[in-house]
Amino acid sequence: MRMRFFIRSMAVLIYHGVGDVQGNNNKFSSLFPVTPSDTTRINCQSIYVGGTGNIAVSPDGTSAAVVLTAVPVGAVVPIELNQGRIMATGTTATLLIALA
Repeated sequence: MRMRFFIRSMAVLIYHGVGDVQGNNNKFSSLFPVTPSDTTRINCQSIYVGGTGNIAVSPDGTSAAVVLTAVPVGAVVPIELNQGRIMATGTTATLLIALA
């Protein structure tokens, strides 16, 4: 069963479970752990959430952060970060993995 949430401000679909999820119609070729930071920039197509919580994200690294609230365990958030940031301030989700 997949749970789907629609967040209007970001037009993001969050799928519960990794399964056959693909980011931007591409398979993920790499993954790496993410430590939230207000300064570190990353590139990825999606974020896997291992521990429920909020994710504060700035997709391009220069725009204001948007907080995705109550992201469930096992969710894959298909949000493309192009030199973006997963902010330490406002992020309570744990065990984050970037899928690129």
